Amino acid sequence: GQVYDHNLNQKKVAIEYYEKYLDKGPTGQQLFNTAEGKSSSLEQQVKERIDKLKEDLFFENQLE
Repeated sequence: GQVYDHNLNQKKVAIEYYEKYLDKGPTGQQLFNTAEGKSSSLEQQVKERIDKLKEDLFFENQLE
């Protein structure tokens, strides 16, 4: 998902891959967000990224 998201700017495809990742279930991995100074689960960060991408698509009138 990250390649489609960050390198190819294909938000819809990125969302599909992020959602497939979430469908596999929790991994228990934690990531530290230096900007916020706290840890959160990888799944939570993926969900937040999906929300952001959907918001971007909405404002670009590309969300179906």
